[in-house]
Amino acid sequence: MPPRRLVNRVGSDVHTVRSKPEPVDYEPPSFPLSAHAINNIQKLSIGRDVSEFSSAYKDQVKEALRNLGHSVYDMNDRVKQQQSALAKMQADRAKHGTEKSDAEEELEQHITALQSEVDELTQRSESAVRTCIDRNNAIEDDKAILGDLYTQSHANFQQRRHRGDEDDSEAPAESVLTALQEQRAEKNNHWASLDNRRKYAQHNDYIAFKKLWHDGAVGDDGPPLADSSKWFKPDGAPVMVAPGASRGPADDESDEDIAVAREVVSLNCPLTLRPLKEPYSNTKCKHTFEKDAIKDYLRNASGQVQCPQTGCAEIFSWQTFRDDFYLDQAVLRRIQRAKQAKDNDEMDDDSDEH
Repeated sequence: MPPRRLVNRVGSDVHTVRSKPEPVDYEPPSFPLSAHAINNIQKLSIGRDVSEFSSAYKDQVKEALRNLGHSVYDMNDRVKQQQSALAKMQADRAKHGTEKSDAEEELEQHITALQSEVDELTQRSESAVRTCIDRNNAIEDDKAILGDLYTQSHANFQQRRHRGDEDDSEAPAESVLTALQEQRAEKNNHWASLDNRRKYAQHNDYIAFKKLWHDGAVGDDGPPLADSSKWFKPDGAPVMVAPGASRGPADDESDEDIAVAREVVSLNCPLTLRPLKEPYSNTKCKHTFEKDAIKDYLRNASGQVQCPQTGCAEIFSWQTFRDDFYLDQAVLRRIQRAKQAKDNDEMDDDSDEH
């Protein structure tokens, strides 16, 4: 019997080619907000000022603004003191008819280098102040946005309750995250659309910084601070050259502009007639009062009242105290300088007696 022949049969496998499904854009799961979630949004809106994180953030921004103001005052005041020392040396030389000494030459070179460095640091400090104001504005915007989100979410929740639970599946759930992002973008775009004068020139923190810089640069006896309309150039660049300064390009600032801001600042409160200890100034009329005195004056009044400074027609109210008044760091510096000068005079009198 012939040997059997083994035949290796290979079966033909049939592969079914299946078309791949089109990718679907990811959509995060969304559900209508519950009453508990809506209440939490309300708590965020109301409690944002007192929350631990927000409070610490605001305190840090406030401290940064205070340090920037005092630092820019100290830097410019140091330059002014060096310039006064140089002027005294020049006056003595002219009086005695002597030639310029090496010490005077060295002081001139030192002042030139110091002035350049202080000018650069002043510009950087001014930019940092505007950044701090931007950060504070973002915090206030978030507070307003959360309040709007709560109002809208609560209204949607009430509408669902009136329609009945069976309609929940038909109505698309609102995205709180999307609404938050959209409103933030809208707020940011609005803030960016404002020019620098509108954003900063009337802001209490910027006013305080500007006054401290000016007092440090020119002193109590120098030309006054220009009107806030002159604080920024048409292109938005800040004007940080003290009136009467000879360095840098001259700014278009006439004597009439300077005269508008000229005012003798009293260190006594118009209400108590006593020396100021915690000076609070008004953002509109610029008059300064003792904090407790002006707060009592407004709190005891019914509605709006006129500025207690004689001859001023500005209107105040207790409800707008936080927006209309601020701790005037520049006046506080003047109080400290006046006290120091008084102490120095008393020490000189004691030395003369002995």
